[in-house]
Amino acid sequence: MGPFTMPDKAEEYFKALEDNPWIDEFAGRWILDKDGLKDDSVVDMEINLIICDAETKLNVIMGILLKMTDGRHDNILAAGMLENFLCDHGEEYLDVILEIAGKWPRFRSCLGMVWQNSMKDSVWDKISDFLGTGKSPVA
Repeated sequence: MGPFTMPDKAEEYFKALEDNPWIDEFAGRWILDKDGLKDDSVVDMEINLIICDAETKLNVIMGILLKMTDGRHDNILAAGMLENFLCDHGEEYLDVILEIAGKWPRFRSCLGMVWQNSMKDSVWDKISDFLGTGKSPVA
């Protein structure tokens, strides 16, 4: 298996990582916070993320995945930010999400950790079909 290559269509969403030190800082602080090294500034950054545009939110999610190379908090990211992103912006970004998941096994794994929650049925059905899974487990 060769090195990970970002699909062309999705690549534009990662360019912001190079140009936005806030994303890198957020990713680093988020990881430390989940490691138990509490950083009150993470709460402020997460509040700011709520009002960010969808592209920035996606870049933050990818920034965290790229910075946290061992995947130790992938389940938290999937059940939190990624799931919320799909609920709020799934229709608009589903093609690029599935494209990334098709090329990056770790992201595909994270996608498999989300639940439907308030996600539109059409989005959830496409994700389920892509992953080859059924409906989200009932809590």
